[in-house]
Amino acid sequence: MTLPSRRCLILSDPQAEHWQQIEAWFLQHDEQRRLWLAAEDDVVARSQRRAQDYLGQELDLLVFDGSELLRADSLAAIFGCLCAGGVLLLILPAQPKQSRWQQRLQNIARQCALDSDAIQWWQSSQKLPEPQCHPSSPAESVTLDQQQAITAIEKVLTGHRRRPLVLTADRGRGKSAALGMAAAQLMQQGRKVIGLTAPSKASVASVFKHALQALPDAQFQADTLYWQDRQLQFIPPDRLLAEQPVLDLLLVDEAAAIPMPMLTEMLNQYSRIVFSSTVHGYEGSGRGFATRFRQCLDQHAPGWHSHSLHTPIRWAANDQLEAFSFRALLLDAELAELDMKTLPDRSEWHYVEISADDLLANEAYCQQISTLLVQAHYRTRPSDLQLLLDQPDLRLFVLQANEQILACLWLVAEGPLNAELADAVYAGERRLRGALLPQTLLAHTGLPDAGQYHYQRIVRIAVHPNLQGRGLGTSLLQQVETELDTEMLGTSFALSEPLLRFWLANGYQPVRPGLTVDHVSGRQALVMLKAVSTSGQQLLQQAQTRLAQQWPYLLSQSLRQLPVAEVVLLSGQLPVTDVLVDPLQQQEVEAFALRQRGLAFSQFSLQRWLWSRLNTPEFAKLSQQQQAILVRLLLQQWSQAELVEALALPGKNTLLQQCRQAVQLLL
Repeated sequence: MTLPSRRCLILSDPQAEHWQQIEAWFLQHDEQRRLWLAAEDDVVARSQRRAQDYLGQELDLLVFDGSELLRADSLAAIFGCLCAGGVLLLILPAQPKQSRWQQRLQNIARQCALDSDAIQWWQSSQKLPEPQCHPSSPAESVTLDQQQAITAIEKVLTGHRRRPLVLTADRGRGKSAALGMAAAQLMQQGRKVIGLTAPSKASVASVFKHALQALPDAQFQADTLYWQDRQLQFIPPDRLLAEQPVLDLLLVDEAAAIPMPMLTEMLNQYSRIVFSSTVHGYEGSGRGFATRFRQCLDQHAPGWHSHSLHTPIRWAANDQLEAFSFRALLLDAELAELDMKTLPDRSEWHYVEISADDLLANEAYCQQISTLLVQAHYRTRPSDLQLLLDQPDLRLFVLQANEQILACLWLVAEGPLNAELADAVYAGERRLRGALLPQTLLAHTGLPDAGQYHYQRIVRIAVHPNLQGRGLGTSLLQQVETELDTEMLGTSFALSEPLLRFWLANGYQPVRPGLTVDHVSGRQALVMLKAVSTSGQQLLQQAQTRLAQQWPYLLSQSLRQLPVAEVVLLSGQLPVTDVLVDPLQQQEVEAFALRQRGLAFSQFSLQRWLWSRLNTPEFAKLSQQQQAILVRLLLQQWSQAELVEALALPGKNTLLQQCRQAVQLLL
């Protein structure tokens, strides 16, 4: 069966009578198959912020009111909900002079309207045609693509262990439906517990929907589908890795939006696992997922398999609305492989700052920069280009060879804040958006003068994958430092050892770790600064002194789960505070290590002593387990029972014996 086309009517600057017509048409339509998104909630419309709440819903009429505000992520997310025969009414301002992003969108929309009857542009002076919807629900039968995907998922359970499956598709191909149907079939075959994880619960609504359709007598309660004595359970990524429940199979949906270290940990923890990801979706980072994750799979599970779904089920093949969304939101822009043989000599590469006007005038720049950012960061979204085009105080530097962009660096200016506002932030009475660095130093680090400074925050840095490991990121950072008139450079990222080493190597110093774990990355954020002025150096020293004073407390509280290698790295960057070990404390340490003095009676002295030994060559020579015992037990205040379980030791006596041996090696 040939599905009818989806259509898009674009209306610029509607008049009062147009609004009346649109509302009348909207209210006449099936309430379950319509949606109106606008800047804010009202009687008829829902806020664009809530677009992701409707993922998986099937719509025939979609009104997207961008006349006052247009969120790129919301538009990208909702495109996939419109079914074959449906109509999108996209409302834009007449003269978007204040928004380069909307200028670009309108330019692309006009071009698409010339090329396709499915995209129509209507001026306010024209009579508005009634949007004729021709609803056509997706076929109930399973496509060949989906059946092959279901079979591949079943083989993950019936075949050899450590043979994960990577399932990829563009939106509208029935990928999530296949996951749900496969889970239902496996439960019918006797599998007791199937785990399902994803960046958000909303993104797996379609999985549960199709599992429920296949199991009509199942019940859904509290994130879990129950059928007989079996269950399909949604578990957020951070909780999954913290609790490590026993599962017959783990399904990881929208894996591209989960950080690579978490995916690697899942891969190591579960021997039967399916990774599923949208390739050209609103999440953005699916395009870089396959390339980055393939290297991880080759290393940890060389027998892995892949399957892709190509046949659309919600709309016709070669759907023009999909093509319009890809082009306007750069969802399908692919990063070109570099031909190293034809690439100019490095002496011919040059650094240049690209303005927002340059971006608007050069679509190739937009595409190359967007794809570089996608490759570099799992949270890259269509709104990133919107920010680069529209947000003031942003600067974009690139490394270029001919017309090819090899690396890019995106910065935003923050501060100074007026004294009254800074005081309110320090006192916890105000919370700011778009001023991460001064707010962190004021509210979290507790430096009341931090609002007076000029900061440049590095939002993203990206290097073409074919050129990584050659110092281009460092070179770009050094070049940018000479271009900026500021007091402080800074960055914030989900803490991992490779990233920490990169920023340390470039002269950045830690000043504030996050106190909570991000539910998607499973990591604490870390703020790092680099002073580029005398006044900035004074502020940096104050921030580091504050962190050094708080560090022992933080390690025993909110940073108890921080990996040992990161504890050691960060500790070595902090100024030495009052950790002198007096003769009595030294005597206690020796009595613990060389005799049988109890841990409880020596722990305070051992902790102070360990601070003085943490960044010595002798500590670096200890085994990973010995380092873990000392750091976890003495600095992060793990109980002996916790550490025995984590290290799979026979018991507390073995733990104490190994602890004494490690201390002996450091004496």
